[in-house]
Amino acid sequence: MPTIIVVESQPSIRRDILQATSQAVPGWSVDSVAHLDMAVAPSRGQGYELMLLSVRSIDDIYQMVTLAKLTYLPKNILLLSDDRGLAPWAQGLPPGVVGCVPTDAPSEMLQASIRLVLAGGMYFPARVARKPPAKDYDSEICCSVSVDLPCRQQESEALGLTPRQYEVLVLLARGHTLKAIGRHLNIAVATAKVHAETVYQRLQVHNRNEAVYAAITRGATLGWPAMVREAAVQA
Repeated sequence: MPTIIVVESQPSIRRDILQATSQAVPGWSVDSVAHLDMAVAPSRGQGYELMLLSVRSIDDIYQMVTLAKLTYLPKNILLLSDDRGLAPWAQGLPPGVVGCVPTDAPSEMLQASIRLVLAGGMYFPARVARKPPAKDYDSEICCSVSVDLPCRQQESEALGLTPRQYEVLVLLARGHTLKAIGRHLNIAVATAKVHAETVYQRLQVHNRNEAVYAAITRGATLGWPAMVREAAVQA
């Protein structure tokens, strides 16, 4: 029987998502877990047609998606997010993510998005509710990421990078745009781009994903837990 899994930590929200999902695909089996269950209760042999994965902010996405793939083997992932700053949804998301829906979206929207992605489509709304204009999302997400890692000096030297280039690599690994990196490090976007290109050259790679893979295979942690690093190498 085709199966869907819902990963949501809040019981009341999870209950509503489960109900909407069951109504969207009658006859399908729908499982559910809380976020913390992913690390302690793996079901590697299961595999799912679709995972509805709740993420709290853009900083969670890469690690959560990597853990989800490692643990539950979903074919596709539909993100549920209460962070409106993710718009435009489709920019810079990990492979396998086929859509993103606000956590508090009406059940009709959630059901329509589920049917769409199961039919082979993608669901990334072009317009979503925005944060107040006075707030700058890029600044907010950057402030939530720290690259003051104890291993920064050691790992940057091992990779042949300067500490600044290593900081850029860490932020690239977390999916941040060059604009966001520039704001976080208080440098111009053009300077962030130069640092990123230098990182690629020194690691002998061509893009962000290859850079992360190369760094991890050379022993760097990039501030990630061991499980996430292992999944990134195996991906």
